[in-house]
Amino acid sequence: MPTQADPAPQTLALFQSHREAAQAATDTLAEPLAQASRLIVDALLSGHKILCCADAGCAANGSHLATLLLTRYQRERPGLPALDLNANLSALAVVAAGYGHDQVHARQIQALGQAGDVLVALTTDREARTVTEAILAAHDREMRVVLISGAECEAQEGALTHGDVGLRAPGDAPARTQEIHLLALHGLCELIDAHLLGS
Repeated sequence: MPTQADPAPQTLALFQSHREAAQAATDTLAEPLAQASRLIVDALLSGHKILCCADAGCAANGSHLATLLLTRYQRERPGLPALDLNANLSALAVVAAGYGHDQVHARQIQALGQAGDVLVALTTDREARTVTEAILAAHDREMRVVLISGAECEAQEGALTHGDVGLRAPGDAPARTQEIHLLALHGLCELIDAHLLGS
């Protein structure tokens, strides 16, 4: 009878690769995170809102950010105006059928975005035209953009303009990238609360 392999080495390797990715992110994401938090806080204090969108693999993280802003992170505070553009399944289906899948976020931004709002877009997929089109639509509405991306997301990064903030998670494994995205989102919420509530 074959014996089961010891899972410990695989588990240790998983945590080690996560630790290495987190350390690399510490060196590259600290300043962009600070810039993104200031951009978002300035928008909120001016009466604007945050729109969150993500490609399919990052949808849960985008929803998580919108939820944390709308409710709270670790400290009690008033809810902040944030919309999850991946949440309306009917809109996603109808836009995809009528206008093409690339427009599922852009169409919502055209309807809901206003000058001064901020789009937070997440992707690990260089082929994610949905995110590129969302960024272009946000600029058409005179919105600023925070892009949280991964390796090889040049198309999305190339759509950014002056005043936007890009955060590229280091590494090329999608799972590690999404883990760093989640860490970055929590850091972003921590900084937003510090700006609004004090340290």
